[in-house]
This record gives sequence, C-alpha cells and structure tokens, in this order.
Amino acid sequence: MAVIPKIFVTGITGYVGGDAIYALLTKYPSWESSISVLIRNAERGKLVQKAWPGMRLVVGGLDDVELLQSEALQADIILNFADSDHPPSASALARGAQLHPPNRLAFIIHTSGTGILTWKTVQSRTFGELEDKEYDDWDGIEEVTSLPDHAAHRNVDKIFLEAGGDDSSYVRTAIVCPPTIYGAGRGPANTRSQQLYDLTAMTLKLGISKRVGKGENRQTHIHVHDLSDLYVLLIEAATQGGGKATWGPKGYYFSSRGQEHAWGEVAASIAKVAHELGYIASDTVSEFSAEESNRSAGHAPASLIFGGNAREKSIRARKLLGWAPNRGSLFDEIREAVESEASRLGLERNISP
Repeated sequence: MAVIPKIFVTGITGYVGGDAIYALLTKYPSWESSISVLIRNAERGKLVQKAWPGMRLVVGGLDDVELLQSEALQADIILNFADSDHPPSASALARGAQLHPPNRLAFIIHTSGTGILTWKTVQSRTFGELEDKEYDDWDGIEEVTSLPDHAAHRNVDKIFLEAGGDDSSYVRTAIVCPPTIYGAGRGPANTRSQQLYDLTAMTLKLGISKRVGKGENRQTHIHVHDLSDLYVLLIEAATQGGGKATWGPKGYYFSSRGQEHAWGEVAASIAKVAHELGYIASDTVSEFSAEESNRSAGHAPASLIFGGNAREKSIRARKLLGWAPNRGSLFDEIREAVESEASRLGLERNISP
C-alpha cells in the first residue's frame, strides 16, 4: 500500500464518522487530499469542504450501489460509518473490495454496535432486567461472530465477516462494535450522540426522570474521542499491510472503556443533576414500560436502548493495538448532558431545588 492511502468514507457527517476523521487528520493532515467521502447533497458537502477543503466529494446515497462499488474498488481503505443496518450498501462496498486485483490489498473497517448483544432481551422481552451473560472479543470471539441471525446489525456484520476471508486474504475486514457513546463530537456536522442525551432530553421535557422497568439492565460505554483513537490505530495497521491487528472472521473489536452502567443508575444521576440545577421539581425516578419509553422518545428502539443488556469486555484492541481509553466515564458527562440539552431545548432554570 502507498505511504498515503486512498481512503473512501461513508457517514462522515455523522457523529462517529466525523469525529474519527477529525482524529485521523489531526495526526495525518497530509492525508486530506487522499480521502473521498460520500455526501448525500450539496448542503452536507459544504460542511465537509469548510472543515476539509482538500477532500474529494462523492455525491450519492447508500442505495447508489454501483457508485459505492466503484469507489470501494478505487480505495485502499474503506471506512463505513454509515447505516449499520443497510445490507445493499454493505454488499456494494464488499464487492468493490473483492474486485481488487490479488496483489493489491483492500481493507474495510465497518462500524456496528453492541445493540447486537441485546438479542436475548428482545427475545424474552425482559426489558430493564439484569442478565448475567457477558461477551468478550478474545476468548469468546467465535460466539460473538456467530450470534443469532435475528440479532440487531447481524445481517450487515455477516456481510463483512464473510467478505474478509482471513489474514491471508487480499480483502481484509474489521468490525468495530461501539457501546453507548458520549462526549462532544469534533466532526463537521453532527456532534451530538443519542443515548445519554435522548434520555436527558426526555427527563427535561417530562419534568421527571424515568427508567425502563427496573432499570437493572447493564451496558458499557466509551467517550467518542477514545473511540476515534481506536479507528486511527486500525487505519494505521491497515497502512502497514495489516500490522498487529486481526482481520477477517476474528477481526471484531468491542470498544468500551471497561466500565458498565445500569440505565436505572444513569436515570437517577440525571434526575439528581437536573433537580440540583433547577430544571425539574424532583430527583425521584419513576418507571415506564417499554411501550411508554418508545412513545416518549419518538422511536421504537428506545425500549431496547434503555432497557436491553449489552455486556461485553473489550480485549482485542488493548492486547493487539495498545489501545488505552483514558477519557472520563459516562457518569462524568451527565452534568454537561443536562446543561447542553437544556440549552438545546431552550429551557431556563426556574425551579428551586
């Protein structure tokens, strides 16, 4: 591979993709002109050009499969930060990589999510209840890469797992599987995450904090800047012909800071801070059903996001790449989340604690 690789990026105006590319170009600014990015429209393109004028813009959408295949064919590294539940685009990127000649490596780094681990909660409908099961991406990697087909993101994960062959293949794939993400993004468009901030917004709008069921379900979390550090490490490994990273069927990377949270604990912390700051009248937490959470959030996955279990241990990136997340925890972000969401919603502190 060339010293400066040709990179094709989807999802650069998204929260994760924008921050990852910011981190990459902060370290390697000379790479800007070698990056091509998929842009839905001219308005989005202007945001990218303002931040990184040297990038090549490719106007199109995820359903433009011939375009995606062509761009993947031309790239050394394909970074897929777009929809993790869109099989047509995933297949197109994989086909483009597979059209590379055997003497030219093609690397795909795809973004999935630990929602894939919530399949049992969905199946049993035990939202808000604790499950003992923990997954890991090292000793338990075969279990992770063979989850049931009805698991979230599984259909797209399988496309890239099957496309990658093994470490000897000229198409090499890696899947990054982030947990709950928080922190201010540094990309050109969306700088706000969802889970923590959506729950905070619901609390502020309803005037009371709520949890799904008992709120005992547990998940893991990562600051977006730490997550971007992992992407940079994987991209660096790709430029080294694969480096120390694992690619192919075992190239699956959980990416948490090594700490769990129960969403009931998060709801209680949000209530405490919002009450202290005068945005809500009480710091108590009430319970709502999965259906009620979906209606309050405005989207059906809320019951799964706030009521599902996704317990994992992120070992592979630490062991092979020396990844060492060091930003604060999800709980350290709660005050900022309350203040930023109150500002976004136009709320004032008008309740005396």
